[in-house]
Amino acid sequence: FNSNTIHHKRIFHSQASANNNKRGKKDAGLRASYLCALLLWLIILTSIVFLQQKNEGDNTTPPTRRQWKKIKAVADKLEGLLQKEQDDSSSEHILRLRQFVKEPLSWDSSSPQLQALRWLGLQDDKDRLSLQRYALAVLYYATNSKHTWIQCCPTCKTPCESSGDEQQPVLSTNHHVCDWYGITCSTDGGDGSMYVRSLEWKGNGLSSADEQLPKELLLLASSLELLWLPENAHLQFEIPSWIGKLTKLQNLSLYETSVEGTIPSELYQLTELRAIRLYSTNLIGSISTEIGQLSKHLSWFWVQSNRMTGQLPTTELASLTNLEGLAIHGNRFDNELSSEICSLKKLELLWVDCIGNKCACCTKCFSPRAPSKDM
Repeated sequence: FNSNTIHHKRIFHSQASANNNKRGKKDAGLRASYLCALLLWLIILTSIVFLQQKNEGDNTTPPTRRQWKKIKAVADKLEGLLQKEQDDSSSEHILRLRQFVKEPLSWDSSSPQLQALRWLGLQDDKDRLSLQRYALAVLYYATNSKHTWIQCCPTCKTPCESSGDEQQPVLSTNHHVCDWYGITCSTDGGDGSMYVRSLEWKGNGLSSADEQLPKELLLLASSLELLWLPENAHLQFEIPSWIGKLTKLQNLSLYETSVEGTIPSELYQLTELRAIRLYSTNLIGSISTEIGQLSKHLSWFWVQSNRMTGQLPTTELASLTNLEGLAIHGNRFDNELSSEICSLKKLELLWVDCIGNKCACCTKCFSPRAPSKDM
């Protein structure tokens, strides 16, 4: 080999090595690009899954098309259950409720009814679906719109919507409604089924967004005996006239809430009532003479510290032969109780505003309340 040949071979090998280096760098760059693209797609897919899960967990966001399908399926089943109630009882309010459930697509996404349907459709065991479950879910969402509830079971601190809690919280997907916090049931009707008898959520931070008690509470009308929601300062609504359809109700306690308006005449038609505790609210208006219709059972009538006015129905109050406690002080009634009230043999507590110390048998006298600017 001469020197020229050797020189050309060296140049050839040097160029080949350079080309190999370039191809190696190019391949490494392509691999890096592929890895970056794959990582980007993984991030995008993870974000999509996360947002879908977040959307399904948030009952206030507009439902997706797939979620609407599940919601409609639950609504259809509830309509069937309501239709059965309609056939059995022929109640006008059941008919209205059935029509309401029939059109879920027309509801606002933040409505308690739609949130309840969504929870039932996306999380709950369909075999447990019942009108009681729907009614209580609606009541929960109607009183926890701002997430103000203090607790949802005796000891747990997990969110109310938690599905894995073994403490039977409200909205537990793993338990019957009769095991939920604050709910007591009993068998009724001779069929061995369990029905909600009492609802007790005292001092639990309940609030109301639309200032209404949800009408779905009527779905418990055949069994509900006790409605106990006192000491919830932000619970604001007027006592609805349809409360007269809760014909089994024995105890109504809404004291120390922001309940307002007047006592509807329909309340006095609930002849099974034993106790009415509506003190320290924002009630106005008068005590109707219709209170005499409660003479069969009424034992406690506490409406003190409100803004009530008008004439006291002294004769009708004196006809409540089972009355054990009457507290009406802190209002602005136009007259005093007559001495007839003293003839009630079971009366143990009588708290009134004593004008000129004329109260013959009251157990505690209060100074008359000065009129406020709102009266």
